[in-house]
Amino acid sequence: MGTKADNNADKMRKGRHKALKGEGHPCVKITEEKVIEIRDLYKSGGFSHVSLAKHLGLTKGLVSSVLLRQSWKHIT
Repeated sequence: MGTKADNNADKMRKGRHKALKGEGHPCVKITEEKVIEIRDLYKSGGFSHVSLAKHLGLTKGLVSSVLLRQSWKHIT
């Protein structure tokens, strides 16, 4: 028995923590395919973050976090 912080540290130390990434995360809003599409369209040079978000029906924040690799870092 310990504090929540103690228990979390113990879990990490013993390798019992499973980080959910990408489509495995319960709060995911887009697919890996969509991430690749966002990055490819942006690389083509025809879109800004805002115009790309409008084009795909997504929020600017989501598109920006994908393009800046703040999210979906594991997708190249």
